[in-house]
Amino acid sequence: MSASWRSQPNLLLVCLLLSATGAVSEQFQLEPLNATVLHGSAVRFNATVQGAWTIMIWTVGGLLVTTVTDIGDNISISEQFSARFCSSGDTSCVEFTIQNVTRSEGGGRHLLCAGEIRLKDGTALRTR
Repeated sequence: MSASWRSQPNLLLVCLLLSATGAVSEQFQLEPLNATVLHGSAVRFNATVQGAWTIMIWTVGGLLVTTVTDIGDNISISEQFSARFCSSGDTSCVEFTIQNVTRSEGGGRHLLCAGEIRLKDGTALRTR
């Protein structure tokens, strides 16, 4: 995937901030990579991280929708998107949820995780 930094100034800022954190970047896995869900239902994705991290940033269709920190702070653009630890106090797994899925949420989901930028892409989120 390529993007013009001119068309995505916020993404450039996020990349610069993440690079400046000095946080250790570790391996992570995003599951499921593909999902087909009914229009209006909820879909969940889990990010499992091995090692230390400080922030996760989730985007849907190129729009930043929520961030979560390693201490559990969560900032979302609306109640439709949320992120939380899979189990209390365990920062190695974060569950990302999209409520009331519509076709506009279809397409790539991206996860940026602390320090060195790594993208996890999924294929289209299909709604029925």
